[in-house]
Amino acid sequence: MKKLLIALVLIVVVLALAWWSLPAETVWSRVSTQVPLVKLQGVTGRIWQGQAQGVSVRAIPLGAATWSFSPVSGLSGRAEGTLKLSGGTAQFETQVKADRQLVTLAGTKVSLPANLLEPALDIPALRLLGTIDIEASEVMLEQGVLKRAQGFMQWQDLGVSGLAEARLGGVRMDFAPDGDSILGTVRDLGGPLAIDGTIRLTGQIFVAEINLDARDEAVREALLYIGQRKPNGGSLLRVEGTVEKLF
Repeated sequence: MKKLLIALVLIVVVLALAWWSLPAETVWSRVSTQVPLVKLQGVTGRIWQGQAQGVSVRAIPLGAATWSFSPVSGLSGRAEGTLKLSGGTAQFETQVKADRQLVTLAGTKVSLPANLLEPALDIPALRLLGTIDIEASEVMLEQGVLKRAQGFMQWQDLGVSGLAEARLGGVRMDFAPDGDSILGTVRDLGGPLAIDGTIRLTGQIFVAEINLDARDEAVREALLYIGQRKPNGGSLLRVEGTVEKLF
């Protein structure tokens, strides 16, 4: 019995050392097919603490990533730690707790150029200008689908360009759980464009209804190319679509 216990302890120690020294590049090569939208280049370090020199989503380069996770939590099949993205077009940091099915983010902060959202809106004539900042106290993803979110998104120096170009001030969306959905309430922060509406995400389906009205004659021309015309000269922007699973 004593020899058996010693053997079991030795096996646990060997497994722990193997986990501790497992290269991040080896792990990424095995799991990258589960997140096809994300590409990592120059992966170095260990699975629990490392970096990637380049991160891209949908072939859009975002910057470099660093991560630091608890090796102890990894032994039980969970991941707990921090993830950061910096040095490129996007800035991102969050606290992560994850297992095979559920990923929970806390204290999340994101800053990115607005043009990264153009593929989601899928309006060929529309180009988005400005910077988007996001802060979320809670984000929960189940099997790659966003299930819960609490926080806000603020679009600074909001602008659009196409056949006409206009700088339109700023807009804020506060989002929170609403039954089985996540409901975002949108409002402008002043400026020449009045904005109000909602964006609802249910599972992978989102529906946005945003009213746009000009407070300044200079932006009326831009509204000619956005959404449906309203009797008062404004526009109603209705967008429905599907959000792809992240993993």
